[in-house]
Amino acid sequence: CEAHIVQLLMRRQIGQFDVRPESMSDGCLVIVDSTAGLTPSLLISLRQSLRQRIRPVLFLNKLDKWLTSLVPEKGMKKATSSSELDGKLETLYQALWSIVYDAQQCLDKEPDELMGDLQLSPLDGSVLFGSGLHGWSCTLEDMAQLYCAKFGVQSTNLLPKLWGDNFYDPQTRKWRKTALTRDGRHLSRGFVQFVLKPLATLYIEALSGHEKKYRQMLTALGHQLDPLLNDLEGKRLLRRGMKVAFPLARSTLSALIRHTPSPSEAQTYRVENLFIGNQDSMCAQAIRSCDPSLSVVAQVVRIIQLYEDEQYLYLVRVLSGVLQIGSELTETSPSTLSEQVYLSNPRTTKTRVSELNISMGREKIPVERLYCGSFGLVKLSSRVSGSSLLHQFSARTEPLFQGRSVYIVKSGVEVIRPADLPKLVNGIARFSLLGERHTIAYHSDSGEHVLESISHTFLSRAKEKLERLLGEVRIKFSPVIVSYRESVTATSSQVCLAKSPNKHNRFWSRAEPLDEAMVSLIEKGAFMAAMPTRDQCREIAEEIEWDPRDVRRIWSTGPGRFDPNIVIDKTRGVQYLNECKDNVVTAFRSSTLQGPFCEEKVYGVQFSSEDVGLF
Repeated sequence: CEAHIVQLLMRRQIGQFDVRPESMSDGCLVIVDSTAGLTPSLLISLRQSLRQRIRPVLFLNKLDKWLTSLVPEKGMKKATSSSELDGKLETLYQALWSIVYDAQQCLDKEPDELMGDLQLSPLDGSVLFGSGLHGWSCTLEDMAQLYCAKFGVQSTNLLPKLWGDNFYDPQTRKWRKTALTRDGRHLSRGFVQFVLKPLATLYIEALSGHEKKYRQMLTALGHQLDPLLNDLEGKRLLRRGMKVAFPLARSTLSALIRHTPSPSEAQTYRVENLFIGNQDSMCAQAIRSCDPSLSVVAQVVRIIQLYEDEQYLYLVRVLSGVLQIGSELTETSPSTLSEQVYLSNPRTTKTRVSELNISMGREKIPVERLYCGSFGLVKLSSRVSGSSLLHQFSARTEPLFQGRSVYIVKSGVEVIRPADLPKLVNGIARFSLLGERHTIAYHSDSGEHVLESISHTFLSRAKEKLERLLGEVRIKFSPVIVSYRESVTATSSQVCLAKSPNKHNRFWSRAEPLDEAMVSLIEKGAFMAAMPTRDQCREIAEEIEWDPRDVRRIWSTGPGRFDPNIVIDKTRGVQYLNECKDNVVTAFRSSTLQGPFCEEKVYGVQFSSEDVGLF
């Protein structure tokens, strides 16, 4: 028997896709209320998980609501007839079929070549039917195996008949594609007759007070209740019997194992989703390999517990290598890329693993090591942010991250009572440490505390999180300010002249729009750590169809490494030009940091030096 380890992360709020915890998973169990169907919020979450290349398994929940509604009420003299029961179960089938169809349509609208063809079908076991409240679930394969063992029918022949337009004629013992026979008899659908009707009969007998008949049916299914449970009746007996006959854990875990990929398989095509850094780096190659013999790479997913001595417990996923107690790691936080404009490398700190645990329900089980692909609870010797990457590579010799978030909305934060200002400062520090996706909090030069994010949605979530961290401290937020960018739409009609203070040195330049291809390359980090080498310049020139000599003449991007503005040398035959290069770059970064119109950042502009006069 082959052993498997399945680690489950539960989403905290339906309809909001928490990017870090959910995107670090390789598969997801989509639980749908069969009485309500696929709601818009659930469809949005399913699409987001598909964009993260997460394979879904569908669980149609709350079948107990449908089945208990079939139980006749007390005092009714006439029980539900077989034809009426078949009609109600046919309605249930149509509701279930509609959910599966809508889910498959959602998958078809999000195709991905790396994931291949995705199918959600009850016939292959990727769709489960059950009740979380009563603790049971089953697949069509489970039901087919029951009939195979009882009547000697091959499950491979029966399974395709249990879904779709397949109707069984008990008189001729043949399957038909239509519900009406030639003599006018109405046939029951295979799914209704062989799946839903036995389940409905179990519910009707247990809840109608026929405990003896219910126990006989369980015995016919090959399950015997413990004699100590003979006093159970009604709903308690129903739940116990359904858990024994159709265990929820067995079928659900079996479906997850069969239809979700292993970490070694998933990380080959999900490395771009698991790691936002340079995909050509050794770190990305280690994640893609998912090899225990390589260096350790682990991603902090969430800070889940705060100890009284201000020590944090981190939920991490090990992407490469084997994480052990005492392992020395380098913590790299990509969020600092957007805060430090002129920094050539992101902030890195050293830390050590002091404790390792895995979660088993509410309990933490200490372990000595965590292998690649697994989640674990880690205690570190120093604090790290909630979006940090822990690795054993050198960020000085190999840049790990490329690209950054563009923050366009911001809001100021202030306390109502001035005495609570130290608590606000502490709360801002804790917020930055916990790490909210696409949001930063900092203390501006004007003395104001600011939250900055990429959209109003992320900003509102950051505000709620900050309020929870501050507790009883009353704060207020300023109106949201939207950051704009300044740019040019055409090449300047005249060459601009700038003179040095002593009037001896002159600089002629022209501004023009920057090519969109170059803008995209800069934002992806093509000029991240330093100016490209000759070979890299040739590759960049081929990609954007530039002359390699022009790429080598680019002096700088600005004001930051990912801001798409460049200053380029187009002079010919000017000597001692390097003596003024640093001054030109400094002036270029200062000018693009605050534009001439509204003092906003400049975007997508190429500044070309036409001539330089040095005397």
